Amino acid sequence: MAENDNNGHTSKADNNIRPPKYFVTNTNEDVARAWKLWLQQFEWYSIATNLTEKRPEVQVAVFMSCVGPDAAVIYNTFNLTETEANHLQTVKQKFTNHFTPQINETYERYVFNLIVQKDGQTFDEFVTELKGKVKNCGYSSLESNLLRDRLVVGIRSDATRERLLAEPNLTLIKAIDICHSAEQVKKQVSSMKQAATPVDAITYNRKNTYKKKEGNKEETFHCGRCDTEHQRRKCPAFKKVCKRCNKRNHFTKCCKLKAVDALQHDYEDGYSSEGFIVSAIDADADFEDWFEEATMPSGDIVKFKLDSGSQCNVINKKIANKIKASIKPSTAKYLTSYSNHKINVLGEAVIKTCIKKQTRLVKYLIVNEEVVPVLGKTACVRLGLVKRVETLEKSHDLFEGIGCLKQFTYDIDLIDNPKLPICPARKIPHTIRQQTLLQEFMDQAGSLC
Repeated sequence: MAENDNNGHTSKADNNIRPPKYFVTNTNEDVARAWKLWLQQFEWYSIATNLTEKRPEVQVAVFMSCVGPDAAVIYNTFNLTETEANHLQTVKQKFTNHFTPQINETYERYVFNLIVQKDGQTFDEFVTELKGKVKNCGYSSLESNLLRDRLVVGIRSDATRERLLAEPNLTLIKAIDICHSAEQVKKQVSSMKQAATPVDAITYNRKNTYKKKEGNKEETFHCGRCDTEHQRRKCPAFKKVCKRCNKRNHFTKCCKLKAVDALQHDYEDGYSSEGFIVSAIDADADFEDWFEEATMPSGDIVKFKLDSGSQCNVINKKIANKIKASIKPSTAKYLTSYSNHKINVLGEAVIKTCIKKQTRLVKYLIVNEEVVPVLGKTACVRLGLVKRVETLEKSHDLFEGIGCLKQFTYDIDLIDNPKLPICPARKIPHTIRQQTLLQEFMDQAGSLC
């Protein structure tokens, strides 16, 4: 059928143009947004088919044929008059009012300000989501600036965010260009890395070295838990218990816990570990502990506990300030006792220490707690306070030969899988236990008299 346009030319409607698909209302997506998109598609279809040049009732009939059966059910609830039923704009407005509820700007702004770029979401998809949500927020003239701010906050890449924040006079268009460029460069670098990686590559990491041999699909590596080369999941140290730290899955020779006598900590060697072991860091000293008085450069006398099991020398901050020690930062971060109690290290100081006419430069770790001053093994040896005994004199009253006791038989019974209780150490030495119990008995008897 030929039709005349406004200029008098004859045109023909294109009946081969497909109308938009039926509008479906029972989906989980945003119905208001879906209706807005469908209505936009119908407007394009209407222009392409010259629908506005047809009679009003024909326009409504074409619209209802395109919108589908779900919308027809809703149309029957409108109770339109004959005039309204033949007016396309009125019918479309009825559907728009039905599918688009009243917008709550406060809630829409709340949802907009929660949007961040999701894992795997491209930048274009992220910007499209932001632009779709910001339309319902009512920002008007501030829309562009707030959209730019949300883009900077919600972008997933920290490196891109740094570039955006460093850009002076950042606009929305400039921010979008920077993000597009960063995403494109990232894809190009990733593609170059994949192209540059050969099939038979040898990959290194900090702990283990993996080797892939040609013609063999199985990989071997040097294991840091057993100090041997083996395939994955075939470590001989699996479920083995370390004799040093009592933890599983590594041999003692590979243990990362440093032994008590494995480090030297005098001034010449220095400290190279973050944590050290001391046998005692309590403020209360046992009367049986071994103490020596040391003269410091300020003339003050400091009473030190000699601890051959300690890996370092320790004084508290109060003493360090009293003797006017120069405290410097230390690589050691904390001290650990054998009871697993930890104390943070404030710093270190090198102090000239004199004990029994022996003077040495000794490096001390400084702590902020009231602890007993401690001289470790190395300092004790250098100051002549501790000496290793290489030989032991034999007592003919006890044994003869090499460690053979006279007329002594020891009978031991072994039990499979014994459950031995862990008991606390004796508060009273066994050698004076009877004497102490007798004294307590006499005291109690005296109080009853």
